[in-house]
Amino acid sequence: MKGTIRVGIIRDLGRLIPVAGLALVIGGLVNLFRESPLPWVYQPMDERLARSVAAAPLSPVGAIPLRDVAEALEAFEQKGVIFVDAREEVFFQMGRIPGAISLSPSTFEQKYPAFAAQVEKQQPIWVYCSGADCPDAATVAGALRRLGYWGIAIFSGGWEEWTAAEFPQEP
Repeated sequence: MKGTIRVGIIRDLGRLIPVAGLALVIGGLVNLFRESPLPWVYQPMDERLARSVAAAPLSPVGAIPLRDVAEALEAFEQKGVIFVDAREEVFFQMGRIPGAISLSPSTFEQKYPAFAAQVEKQQPIWVYCSGADCPDAATVAGALRRLGYWGIAIFSGGWEEWTAAEFPQEP
């Protein structure tokens, strides 16, 4: 009885291995021809973003200034500052600073060409995220600075402080 089971398992594996190998080859070929192929080895979002802007000429970086909620409201009311929401798209859709542009680390490569066509490099840009403990604003601000945008600042309190202060919001 054990011999029969063992032979059946070996026979099934003998059929399964070529099918799995063929599926792996087909999947690899499909990935090669995708517009943006999936990486073969996982890399965190911030590393992928850094790699995608690494070819850009290095701009003078310096420290990116942090701005508080009162400064953010003043900049919003002056209408000269472009706000960039570094949160993921689902949170952006739920609510944002009016007029903000969505540009999260995970969508940066896809959305940057449209952003670049719309925003001048010398315009003041304030990047925000969900709150003070969210690193995505710094990631996006650093990428924009590397790509030559000069007027970058980080609204450190982000969406949490903006909504807590009951400032204008877009759904």
